[in-house]
Amino acid sequence: GTVVVETFAALYPHRVALMVLDGVADMDAWFHGTARSGGNVQVDGAMRRFTQYCADAGPQHHAMFERFAQEVEMRL
Repeated sequence: GTVVVETFAALYPHRVALMVLDGVADMDAWFHGTARSGGNVQVDGAMRRFTQYCADAGPQHHAMFERFAQEVEMRL
C-alpha cells in the first residue's frame, strides 16, 4: 500500500494534507525493479533486534518480556 499512497501523494500533493505510513518502500528501487531483493533480510534483522530489545528490557518495562529473544519470537 505504501507505493500506491506515496505515488498518489507525489502526483497530487495539493490533495494530501497529512499522511501516516506504518512502513515505507524505497520508491526508486520499486520502480527500477530491485525493491524485493534483500527485503526479507532487512525484515529478519529488524525482527531479531525487536525480540532482543524485548528480552533486554526486563519484565518491568516490556509486556512481551521473556528471558531470551527466541522465546519472545515464539510468542509472536
